[in-house]
Amino acid sequence: MKACPRCGHLNPDNAYVCEKCGYYLGFESVPSIMPSTPIIPPEKPLVKVCPVCGYINPGDATRCQRCGYVFQQPQVIVCPRCGFENPINATHCLRCGYPLKQSVPQTIVQGRKFPTIPVLASVIIAYIMIIILVYVLG
Repeated sequence: MKACPRCGHLNPDNAYVCEKCGYYLGFESVPSIMPSTPIIPPEKPLVKVCPVCGYINPGDATRCQRCGYVFQQPQVIVCPRCGFENPINATHCLRCGYPLKQSVPQTIVQGRKFPTIPVLASVIIAYIMIIILVYVLG
């Protein structure tokens, strides 16, 4: 572990920049940090299939649009500049120092407090179908 001389945060041995404050920690041997052609991060999946209800969601969805299941988030952040895989809590790339996280307004972070419209619609449709079945069979 490398201790940051500025803030004292313990960083992994392969870190070149402090995870917490972005301070340059130095290189043991100077690697080529900037490739001649930019490295494109792997593409996101086009769709995500919910393991609970089987609904097909867009690839960038964080929750199922039908049942609200929360999809597992990636455990790494790929640096858009150098392609290095950083821990999910890193604020700067550990290889090149590129800022990874932008400040997000608090209103977006809080998310929805009420069920989404597709969930409410499916519940209402289910109740109507039960009433129709009771009427027809009863």
